[in-house]
Amino acid sequence: GLWQAHNGKLRCIDNGRSCNSNAATSEGEQLRVISGDVVAGSARSFLTHIPPDLRQHFSLVGYSEDWARGYRQRAVDRPSLRFNVVAFWHHERKQVLFWIYFALLFGLLSSVLAFNRTPALLTAVLRRCPLVPAFHYFDDLGAVDLGHLAALGKSLIRLVHSSVGMLLDDGKGAEPSQEWIFLG
Repeated sequence: GLWQAHNGKLRCIDNGRSCNSNAATSEGEQLRVISGDVVAGSARSFLTHIPPDLRQHFSLVGYSEDWARGYRQRAVDRPSLRFNVVAFWHHERKQVLFWIYFALLFGLLSSVLAFNRTPALLTAVLRRCPLVPAFHYFDDLGAVDLGHLAALGKSLIRLVHSSVGMLLDDGKGAEPSQEWIFLG
């Protein structure tokens, strides 16, 4: 495990590079993530549709949500379970134990790509169905919205995620604010 002092968590993280698991993986797709200027770009896009003399009546705010236990919510498909066998040393029994892990294994190239498909899909749904101006960086979801629509956007984000069984972390989300920082 990897101890993260900033949040007091012991994370089970495998290094797919050092154990050569990533070398045995071939992927036909590339990871696509947002750039750092997504917030400014979203704001500029909004403002181009509002006449300059009316802009004083509109305020833009940002808000965000974060998945609870990110990778742990994303199960692997049944054929991949045979590759999701985890071994660990049990210090009391003094032996190696094995178990099949049903969620994505954190730290492996294939897990990163598989995981990222779900927030990408949910973001696409949010943009196209309820028209929430959302974006994501792995399991962190953000939006730049008109101030008077932000509460609705935030509740729609929660509705879409809960409708597919994805839990959001109540303690990590940021409420709509003009002074908002997207951590990602």
